Amino acid sequence: MTYSYQIALIVPAAQREAAKRIAEAMGWGPDNYRVPLSDGAYYGLSAVAQPSFVDALAAAGSGTAPEGVDPADLEAVLPVLLSSIEPVGTRAQADQFDALCAQHGLTRSFEPGA
Repeated sequence: MTYSYQIALIVPAAQREAAKRIAEAMGWGPDNYRVPLSDGAYYGLSAVAQPSFVDALAAAGSGTAPEGVDPADLEAVLPVLLSSIEPVGTRAQADQFDALCAQHGLTRSFEPGA
């Protein structure tokens, strides 16, 4: 499997369950958005992705729901989704995630590896 992109995604806690359903429907499994930010006000994830995932995410932003994704979940998540998508190897994934957090004034609620 070829992963061309590394992705950092963050959602407010109120949209976390909808975001998890979207990620699961798009093939990422049920346990996503596990990183608590700003004392649980937001949750994030960092992953690698195939071009097809990035294409589906872009199509969703244009109003085309990926197969298996509830359009209501998209309507709840897309307006508040914070994202960073870069080619694999652009920088360390943790640095990408931390930069996205910093850009939006968010902090990890725990230290990685703790």
